[in-house]
Amino acid sequence: MEIIFRAEARAEFDNALEFYALRAPDAAANYLEDYDRVAVQLLQFPNAGTRVARSARRLTFPRFPYQLIYRVEGDDIVIYAVAHQRQRPGYWRKRVGPDR
Repeated sequence: MEIIFRAEARAEFDNALEFYALRAPDAAANYLEDYDRVAVQLLQFPNAGTRVARSARRLTFPRFPYQLIYRVEGDDIVIYAVAHQRQRPGYWRKRVGPDR
């Protein structure tokens, strides 16, 4: 399996990393460490995330208020959003499309 970021999700990931890097290098390193933990979990257990739509799931970062919104598509895990848990809830729903 491979993790693939959609362009919008990659931008959200990078923006959050930049936000933490500007505040404290340790925070940015911890953010990346959290992502790595979530990525390993996803690759080992692709369906471990909580179902948030018929075809989409979410997996939450351990120490940061972010969650990956993703779908398993064939042999790939496609990340549709790196969503802040308290900002614009549900905005990503239009990205994952209608429930299948």
